[in-house]
Amino acid sequence: MASKYERYSKEELVRIIEERDRKPLMVMKEGSGRWMTLRFNEKTGKNEPDAVFRLDALAEY
Repeated sequence: MASKYERYSKEELVRIIEERDRKPLMVMKEGSGRWMTLRFNEKTGKNEPDAVFRLDALAEY
């Protein structure tokens, strides 16, 4: 069963990423209130925290 934060299946994420010219922006809010970007881990099939979200990094997405 997927957690409330996992909105897409592994197959859906792979399809979305393949159809886009750029990687999708996925973020989550930690308990401390800090926003983190997420990355999809192909080995586990889950999204994992990657880095602290920064507005100046939006150009990458």
